[in-house]
Amino acid sequence: MRAGRLEGAWTPWVPALAAAGAALALFALHAPLRSSLGWDDTFYALQTSSLVEDGDLDLRDDMLASGFTIPDRLELLTDTTPAGGLDNEFSVGPALLWLPAYAAGLPLRREEPGRIAVRWSRAQRVALHLLTFLSLAGVLCFLLRLHARAAPGGEPGFLAVAALLLGTPLLVYATSDYTMSHLPSAVATALLIAAALGLERRPRPARALLAGLALGLVFLMRWQDVVFAAVLAAPLLGIWDQRDRGDRGDRWQAAVLAAWAGAGFLAMASLQLHAWRLERGSWLVVPQRQGFFHPWSPEILRFLFSGRSGLLAWSPVFALAALGLVLPWRCRLPRRWALAALAVLLVEVYVNAAAGDWWGGHSFGARRMVSCVPLLPLGLANLGAFRRLSRWTAGLLVLGCGWGLFAGLLYWNGVQDLSL
Repeated sequence: MRAGRLEGAWTPWVPALAAAGAALALFALHAPLRSSLGWDDTFYALQTSSLVEDGDLDLRDDMLASGFTIPDRLELLTDTTPAGGLDNEFSVGPALLWLPAYAAGLPLRREEPGRIAVRWSRAQRVALHLLTFLSLAGVLCFLLRLHARAAPGGEPGFLAVAALLLGTPLLVYATSDYTMSHLPSAVATALLIAAALGLERRPRPARALLAGLALGLVFLMRWQDVVFAAVLAAPLLGIWDQRDRGDRGDRWQAAVLAAWAGAGFLAMASLQLHAWRLERGSWLVVPQRQGFFHPWSPEILRFLFSGRSGLLAWSPVFALAALGLVLPWRCRLPRRWALAALAVLLVEVYVNAAAGDWWGGHSFGARRMVSCVPLLPLGLANLGAFRRLSRWTAGLLVLGCGWGLFAGLLYWNGVQDLSL
């Protein structure tokens, strides 16, 4: 009995230690301190400094005082809206997530007399580097815990999570390119899934409000990811359709909890709506240029299979996870969780394939699918529950790790099209 208690006491630490070790190894190998920014991450970083230094979202002074090297500075400064501000197509969520790092480095920032204080000094960039490490470790720990929660035997699935780390664009966008929005979006979706699972365990208004806030945070990171509302629907539908299907009390409780979740979502999402109001003059806008989306002619096959950042060409582990979601369900979580995850994946593929630059510009694989990685342990856990397929599954996961590392090396050496 004593040994069992000791084992149970130490078990929760195993995923955390494994996640921290994996994150530390990746950061030691390929996560240099960022000193330069590209196009997208310039707007994310400068929104952070603008909120702290000026309390607004006018990025022109932040551009001039940035401690980052920004090669496209002149083009950015001349690309303006009719109101005179910089034409910002990017969400405010990563800026909010990085505020603690920016604030932590403020006391160590050196200011020269008579000059504008450097924004994103070295101390602040170091703080962001450390925050990114903690974020990656947190996401990996969540992946391990979710696999253990879903798998029939309760095992954490180290090989499955290794494949998700090394065989998806998370490998690049949580290490060398961490100033993009993709790791923050994975953090937000992991928090949403955790909050939804907590709501299912204990259906209380406070937990529903927290889940709604998490969904709002997902929206703040990448507004297209609002489709993750399907994840929040999973516990609410479970409460709606319990054992006594004719019991109005359960349906009333589900409706009340949905209202609390909706209130939390609107409260958090209003931050992005307010930012659009300041920058674009409207509460609801599509910040990308007109004609960016082609909903009636999505490039689905090219998005999935093209050598130029195709999802399955660069990250075949997505196919394994999707297969696990459609197979007969053997996990401990209810089947509706698989249906919710599958619905999110299908809609995300459609939305990203309908984008004008479905390949994601300068991209490692289908980078816009990183937010879906926290859902994939559900499919891999179910796939691993089939004993007849266990050897094949393990072999394919190992191959997925190897292919992901190979693709990462190609990208880091300048190759973005496998067809070359």
